[in-house]
Amino acid sequence: MKHNKYRDCIQMMYDPVDMPGGWKFNHIKTLRKIDLFYTSHYETGEYDDQGFFKFFFNVVKAPCDVASKFIDIDIQNIRFLPRPSMENDVTTNEMCVYYLGKDFKVYADQNKLGSLMNQLGDDLPKYGSIFVKDVRGVPRRVAVHNIKFDPSAPRLKDSMFVAEPYLMRKAEIMRMGSKWNQLAKNADELFTKRNDDGDLFLIYEFYENYGTSWKREIVADVFCWKDSGGHIIRSLESNVNYEGEDLPPIVLHEDKHEMPIYDHKWEHVDGRLLGYGNVDYLIHDQIATNEAENLERKGLYYSSLVLLQSRESGMGGKNVLTDAKNGDILLADSELLKVPLEERNLAAYNATRQRWDSNLARKTFSQDIATGGNLPSRTPLGVANLQANMTASFYDKKREGYGMFWKDDILSKIVIPSFKEKTAKEHILTIGSTEKDIEEYEKFIAKIFVDKSIADYAEKHGYFPSKPQRMLIEDQVLQSLKSQKYKSTKIRDYYYDNAAYKMEIDITGEGVDTGVKSALIEKSLGILGANPAILQNQTTRTVFLRLLSIGGITPQELGIDLSNIDMTLVQPGGSVAAGQPGAMPATNTLA
Repeated sequence: MKHNKYRDCIQMMYDPVDMPGGWKFNHIKTLRKIDLFYTSHYETGEYDDQGFFKFFFNVVKAPCDVASKFIDIDIQNIRFLPRPSMENDVTTNEMCVYYLGKDFKVYADQNKLGSLMNQLGDDLPKYGSIFVKDVRGVPRRVAVHNIKFDPSAPRLKDSMFVAEPYLMRKAEIMRMGSKWNQLAKNADELFTKRNDDGDLFLIYEFYENYGTSWKREIVADVFCWKDSGGHIIRSLESNVNYEGEDLPPIVLHEDKHEMPIYDHKWEHVDGRLLGYGNVDYLIHDQIATNEAENLERKGLYYSSLVLLQSRESGMGGKNVLTDAKNGDILLADSELLKVPLEERNLAAYNATRQRWDSNLARKTFSQDIATGGNLPSRTPLGVANLQANMTASFYDKKREGYGMFWKDDILSKIVIPSFKEKTAKEHILTIGSTEKDIEEYEKFIAKIFVDKSIADYAEKHGYFPSKPQRMLIEDQVLQSLKSQKYKSTKIRDYYYDNAAYKMEIDITGEGVDTGVKSALIEKSLGILGANPAILQNQTTRTVFLRLLSIGGITPQELGIDLSNIDMTLVQPGGSVAAGQPGAMPATNTLA
């Protein structure tokens, strides 16, 4: 039987996709496995066929958590910078952009953009894809399990359809009467003729791709049929393959509407829309780790058993440990021997675990230097710097891509237009309630007014004021500001319409630097503690400081004062006093 087009499209989500390499990809099964492994659950239950509990040694969650930390973007990373304007002078535009940035922070807090950033940052390395929907000018996270599309499309905008299901009550549907243009015509069919006694209805917001435009339809009863007794059956997608007497879906609304959902991937894989995330990437690592750990546990269990052997048939069926009583004397015509059960594979288990752990760290750049763990005490500084640079480069690229998604799609297409619309009318902008906020504001205003006062002076007199005169101007401006308490200001109608600015997202990778630098600082202090004279020789000092700079560390961060170096410590011939030959200082030498 031919199903309706909506059901046929959703069926695609459950069918395997032929991949370029000749293997098959199943979107639904992949998501299920990701959720199971991330939460430490087996697909086949918690016990094996021998009744042993299967412990889950999770190795996929930590790399996801590390990646989330390194690509983290906060509201504070969003900056508005003034640029040349034909409409406003420099001072006016600079103030306008400053207020725009402050107003945006208020708007972002009210609409919980920071929470959305955290949610998406957690989802991206875990699932490999994130989806954000424009809901009347407010970005909303769309759960990766809830959105429907062609799983073989390269991007969401290329999919032949996009759909999102909702469970709605009858009262909620009826409240949409003024917005859904087909509801009045089809309400009787939906609520009366189909004789449904339930209150919940599965509603699909369905977008159909026509190449240059999209058609939107709100549809009910996509999975609805009659059973053998003539009763109406409303089901969910779990029965997508059910073969029965389908009833036609009921269209509640239709119009032309741009598809409002945007997507971003952790890593693209040709042949599938779902991105390639860390959990999917580490499936084999997780399976191998679980297998080794549980085999070792079983081996230790069996090696702990006490088994005895004897040639005397009369001893059969007896358990010395449980059947014997205190003081019993065991009699046998032959010797009673213990069966050797020692576990001989512990070294192999350890080698297997180390091999997979090393493989996992290389694949996800989750070495000790990235996770914040201490490096081995004999790790050379150059090796530490190399690991740090590789880790920083990898995550900087991921963070840059995530930041561009926020800037080009979420902010530029959803947030900023809505923000300007909501702040177009005259309103009061609270600058800040803390001393830090007020101090920052006073410094900004002081700079603006000082620059303007100096420009006015030069225009009036034909020359710039002298240094004492500039100092007097600055003092007058600061005194005037200190006499006021700047906590709020009035933003007039459409004030931001002529603002000339560029929006940037700081993607410098400061989150990576923190963990990396802490490990490198510890290593550097160890080297200096064992051999402080390394700074006395020009060559070794240059090399050492160069290594620090590669890791983003300045001499000042280590408390190194290069102006007071005692050159008397330099040995004849320019050599440097060294520590014990062959000795490598521990990282905690100066702790």
